[in-house]
Amino acid sequence: MDKKYLKQRRRGWYVRVRVPKSLEQVIGKSEIIRTLHTRSIDEARSLRWAAIKEIKEYLDSLKEAQEKGGWNSPQDIVQGARLSLGAIQTGQRSRKEEVSHFDAALNAFEEDHFPDDPETQEPSTPEEYRPAISLAHSIIGGTSGKMVGECLMDHLAEIEKRVRLQTVNARKRRINVFIHWLKYDREISAVTRSEAGEYVTVLMKQDRSLKTIKDTVSDLSAFFNWCLKRGFIEVNPFHGMTGTIRDTTRGTKEKKEAKRRPWERTEIETLLHEIKARKGADSPMWALTVIALYTGMRINEIAETILADTHQHHIHVPEGKTESSVRDIPIHPVIRPPLIAMEG
Repeated sequence: MDKKYLKQRRRGWYVRVRVPKSLEQVIGKSEIIRTLHTRSIDEARSLRWAAIKEIKEYLDSLKEAQEKGGWNSPQDIVQGARLSLGAIQTGQRSRKEEVSHFDAALNAFEEDHFPDDPETQEPSTPEEYRPAISLAHSIIGGTSGKMVGECLMDHLAEIEKRVRLQTVNARKRRINVFIHWLKYDREISAVTRSEAGEYVTVLMKQDRSLKTIKDTVSDLSAFFNWCLKRGFIEVNPFHGMTGTIRDTTRGTKEKKEAKRRPWERTEIETLLHEIKARKGADSPMWALTVIALYTGMRINEIAETILADTHQHHIHVPEGKTESSVRDIPIHPVIRPPLIAMEG
């Protein structure tokens, strides 16, 4: 009978995990035993893995903190709170004991790192540490919500099934930059509208194109809107922010010169001639350019077209960014074989 990691006391089942030698003195035990709240061996076998994973994550975090040394940043305080929560969840201390233990450690940290305020005679904790301390108490008290980083991972895992990898990576990059700007990861519900507005202002002052700024704010709004629909927040702090990003309506020489215009016939002929001369008629670049010219298809649509999508008179685009992307595109006689092969 499979009883690995399991221990029975009276008629209840417990999970048992050995503590590494290096942590025995810190924890004060050689093993962690945690109830699975069941008397069924079959149910205990099923429940044990989640409990073991949680205990081992706690031990790994404790080992990392031990190797690092002490608290040196807001992130360290939040991590310390997570360790305290792990101690509560694994049965090392009661919540009351752990809150008292954490408060003592926090007081010692503040006294060591921050000078006393002349008026209150209390340590003058810097502004950037206060949200971390508040979050830490929420974590230990068991009232904290999901972190921005946690929500981001869940969001990306969901959208990667229906959007392009390039879109997923761009959103991941932009939101991680925002988290870095916040100075540390925090509860998703703690991100305020004033912070969102301030971040948009920061973006507007940077040397970026208007489109890049709008795309960045749009990604942030889409992410927080997803969090809103999942019940992690009550309000999307970036709602409507894209509408505040506007270019000047004043006409300038630069704007006029930057405005797109249709290519002239001679320019198209020059482009095709140079591609064919430099790359050759067998080059994918030549085929992509000519097919795009005669169909109006996007480059990624052309590259993703398979033989089953090509028919006698049209190319079928089976999916895209919007519903209107799914369409049939007539095949011009100029680009029939050998540029486009027909099924069958």
